[in-house]
Amino acid sequence: MILITGGAWQGKREYAYGLMDTDSDKKLIIQGDRCSAEDMKRVQIVDQLHLWIRRKMEELLPTPGVQRDAAGIAVDSDGGWDERVFDQQEMLLTQEKIWQELMEVVSENPDVIFIVNELGCGVIPMDVHDRRYRELVGRTCCDLAKEAKEVHRVVCGVGEVLKKRAASVPGENVAAGSEPEKPVDDTQQAEIDGGQQTEPDSLGDNEKQLQAESDVASEEK
Repeated sequence: MILITGGAWQGKREYAYGLMDTDSDKKLIIQGDRCSAEDMKRVQIVDQLHLWIRRKMEELLPTPGVQRDAAGIAVDSDGGWDERVFDQQEMLLTQEKIWQELMEVVSENPDVIFIVNELGCGVIPMDVHDRRYRELVGRTCCDLAKEAKEVHRVVCGVGEVLKKRAASVPGENVAAGSEPEKPVDDTQQAEIDGGQQTEPDSLGDNEKQLQAESDVASEEK
C-alpha cells in the first residue's frame, strides 16, 4: 500500500499515475466521495480518501437535531455542550471502525494507492464537526503511514519520499537455523588485534633481508 498526501490541487493524482502498476488488470481510479470499501478492493488508486472518511464519519457518528449558538458551537436544548458531539469515546470507536474497513481493503488489494489531502494546516475550523473530521483524517493517515510500504508528499507536482520500505535482496537473508553475526565491541577488537602479528612488522623483516642480500652481492662485485 502506498500513501500520497499533500495540499489540494498539488498534482497528487498525476504523481500517483507514475507509481501505479501498468500491467495490472484492476480499474485505474475511483473517487472517495462516491465509492464504497468494496469498490476500493478493485482499483489501483483511491483518490480523495479524506472524503470517504468524512462520509463514514457522518454515517457512524450521526448528530440529528444538533442546535448551534451564534458562534456555530453545537449545544443541546438546555444550552450546554452536546455530549454526543464531544464524546471522545465515540470518536475513537468510529476511528477503529474506519480503520478496520481500510485494513480489509489493504488485505485484499495490497498494492492500492491512497491519495488524501493534508488537512492539518491552515485555520482551525469553527465548526465542531469540521474539527472532528480533520482530527479523524489526521489520525487515520498516521496509522496508514505506519502500515504503508511507501509514503509520498507532493507539492507543486514534485514528490518527496517520506518513507520507503527497503525490499529484501536475495542472498542477504540469514540462513535458516543460523544466528546472525554479532557486532564486535572495542574490547573484543583490541584482544583480536593484540593476538595477531601486524602486517607492517612482517613487511619490515622482508625488506631487511632483501637489503642484506643486496649488500652481499655488491661486496662480491
